[in-house]
Amino acid sequence: VAFLCASVALAGCSGKGETYHCGDVERIDAFPHEYNLGETKPLDIDLTGAVNVFAADSLMVSEYLSGPYFWKVYSLQTRKWLGSMLRSGHGKGEVVQLPSDGCPMIQGGQLMCDLWMAESQTWGRVNLTKSIANRSTVWEDNVKIPLDGTFLDVFRLDDSSFFSVRL
Repeated sequence: VAFLCASVALAGCSGKGETYHCGDVERIDAFPHEYNLGETKPLDIDLTGAVNVFAADSLMVSEYLSGPYFWKVYSLQTRKWLGSMLRSGHGKGEVVQLPSDGCPMIQGGQLMCDLWMAESQTWGRVNLTKSIANRSTVWEDNVKIPLDGTFLDVFRLDDSSFFSVRL
């Protein structure tokens, strides 16, 4: 019985694997330039509970899975809090869960961020510049996209075309 179990186990592990080779391998023992960043200090921003942090132009956005807002926005230069955005809820302008990662861009001198909200099958564009000035989320555009199935992300290609990534 032990021989039979060992034979089955070995046969199950003996499959042929594929190896991919991308040209010659060159070993690097030392880098040509090294830079010492000097003394570093921890950020003076409380990011407790943040699940992601990303930079958008001159801003740092921290994302949270729960709480009254899903985003907290800080200045990268001063490290000061500029506002909270993406209010959690089911009302107008609110978001049920943390949207997929935003895609920051400058449009017409305004900093925008495109988001996909899977639970409501809605693609939206937040104007970060106006949101900071108004101290509340300013939506520039929201498009309901009734999709059949579950999608990881949806990207806007132009005024009427979207690209979707299915799970």
